[in-house]
Amino acid sequence: MPTLAVSAAGLQSCRMKTIIDIESDPQTALALSPFFSLDYRVRHCPGCGDALEAARRHEASAFILDLDLEKDDPFELLDGLGRIGNLAPVLALTARGDPRKIVRAIRMGAVDVLPKPARPPDIRDILTKCMLRHDDREFFFLGASDAIAEIRRQIEVFAQWDFPILIMGESGTGKELAARSIHDLSKRRGQAHVARNCATLPTALIESELFGSSRGAFTGAADRPGAFELADGGTLFLDEIGDASPETQAKLLRALESGSIWRLGGRQAIPVDVRFVSATSRNLEAAMAEGSFRPDLFYRVETLRISIPPLRERPEDIAPIARHFIRDAAHGCQDIADAAIERLAGYAWPGNVRQLRNAIQRAVVLSGGRETIRAEDIVL
Repeated sequence: MPTLAVSAAGLQSCRMKTIIDIESDPQTALALSPFFSLDYRVRHCPGCGDALEAARRHEASAFILDLDLEKDDPFELLDGLGRIGNLAPVLALTARGDPRKIVRAIRMGAVDVLPKPARPPDIRDILTKCMLRHDDREFFFLGASDAIAEIRRQIEVFAQWDFPILIMGESGTGKELAARSIHDLSKRRGQAHVARNCATLPTALIESELFGSSRGAFTGAADRPGAFELADGGTLFLDEIGDASPETQAKLLRALESGSIWRLGGRQAIPVDVRFVSATSRNLEAAMAEGSFRPDLFYRVETLRISIPPLRERPEDIAPIARHFIRDAAHGCQDIADAAIERLAGYAWPGNVRQLRNAIQRAVVLSGGRETIRAEDIVL
C-alpha cells in the first residue's frame, strides 16, 4: 500500500492560517509577521481582485485592507466579500481620517478602522480576538441586506451596556445567536452565559430553574441554585419570555427591579448581578392587550430592542447564508448555481434560517458529491 510523505514544512504550511494584507507597500506584511504567532502568516496581496479570489477559495482567516488604495476601490472588495458570504474579519486602515469613509467601511463589514501608521501590536490584538470569535462560530449574522447590517451594528453597540435587551423575531431567525453574540462582545464575556427557554420548561419546574430551591420547598427539593445565581456576574438569556406564566412574570419583575432573588422555600433574598437578555417570537404588545403579559415587565425588559426580520423579507441574504451552510457541510460541495439561488429566493421560509440550513444540507446529499448544487437538488 503506498504511503503519503509530508514534509515538516508542508505540514506546518497546512496548519498555518493566512492573514491577507491588501496594501500598496508589500513591506507592511513583512513588518507584521513577527507580531503573530507561528500559527499565522501575513501575505501581501497586490490588489482587491486577488484578495477576493482568496476569499472565494476560503484561504484567508482575516484581511487587512488599506482604504487609501489608489489603483483599486477598497469598498468594492468589502461589497464583494459581503456578497460571497465571507466570515473572515476585515480590519481597515486609513491615513486620511475621513469620517464618512470610516462609517462606510464599518457598515460594509469592517470590524474596525485604525489610523495609519497603525501599531503592529494593535493590529494583532484586534485580529486575534476577531479570528477566535470567527473560528468558534460564536458571532456572525450573514447577509447583504441593510436590515442585517443594522442588526450587527445594534449588537455591537448594545453589548457595551448593561441595560436589558429584548430580541424579537420569528422562530429560526437567530435570536439565541444574537443573545450569545451580545454576551461575547460585552465586558461580561469572561463570566457565565446562562440560557433558559420558557417554552420548553414545564410550568411546575420553571420557577425552580430560574430562582433555585431550598431544601424542603417541595417533595424531594434540595438546596439548588437557579439560573439567576448561575449567571451571577455574567448574562442570563431567557428565550420565549412571552410564554412565562403570570406567576413567573411577577417574580421576574421583582428580581429585575430589586437585583435579588428568593429561592423557592428560601428565607432570605440573594443578591445577583446579571445582564438580562430575553427573546420572544410572540407579539408582546398584543399579549399585553389581551392580558397575558404584564405591561410593567414588558417596559422593564425592552430598554433596548432588536427586531430580526424573517428571511422572506430579506431575500438578498439567502445566497451568502446558503454558501456558508454549504462550506459548513464539508462534503465536496463548494458553491451553488444561480438557478438554485433563484429557487431558494422564491420560497417563503416559514422556518427561516434554521429551515434554510436543513434545505442546504439536504441538497448537499442529493447533489451526489458534485462541487456545485443545482436547482434540481433543492427540495422544499
